Amino acid sequence: MLKILINGYGKMGKILEETVKTYDDIEIAGICRNTDDLRKSADFDVLIDFSVPDAIYKIARYCTEKQKPVVLAVTGYSHEQEKIIEELSEKIPVFRAENLSIGINIMKKLINTVSETLGWNAEIIEKHHDQKRDAPSGTSLLLAEIINESIPIHSIRLGNIAGEHSIVFSQGDEILEIRHTALSKKVFAEGAVKAARFIVSAGKGIYNMNNIL
Repeated sequence: MLKILINGYGKMGKILEETVKTYDDIEIAGICRNTDDLRKSADFDVLIDFSVPDAIYKIARYCTEKQKPVVLAVTGYSHEQEKIIEELSEKIPVFRAENLSIGINIMKKLINTVSETLGWNAEIIEKHHDQKRDAPSGTSLLLAEIINESIPIHSIRLGNIAGEHSIVFSQGDEILEIRHTALSKKVFAEGAVKAARFIVSAGKGIYNMNNIL
């Protein structure tokens, strides 16, 4: 039985909880509504973090102490926090994903092919719910990095949009658009479960969705 400790009990934490309950071979070891609750948690096999970037400091100390792997499903880390993650990966297995959707990660491969083959101009349009803190999203920045970090990114924050990313390529009289839409946040919870299954048997280091694909 895989025991998952959930850190962060916002919308994604709650959806992850409900998703885990649908599996017969996974159970919730505990839910930390606040990172300070980590010390009160029961035994677990892997921690999944859906909280905030600042939580990485306490998570790094706790998971190193317990020698347990971690799935980081948070975006918007500072350069200092990125360094903490790199150092953490030298001590325990770390799964890092700007986006846990299988579709988005297939999309990354598609736009890499298009970008290398065509060399057309491109812009990114990304839409998320109005409570998302970072803009542009971590996924948009990752997609831009694949094409050209300087390409324009248009961020929209409205309503309850789970997530939509479009890359529009254009040259002369031709337009090619690649779009991914998440109809619900459950796709990210399912991705987190896949990541947890993978990371519990991995060695020290940093991993991402490419390792699953």
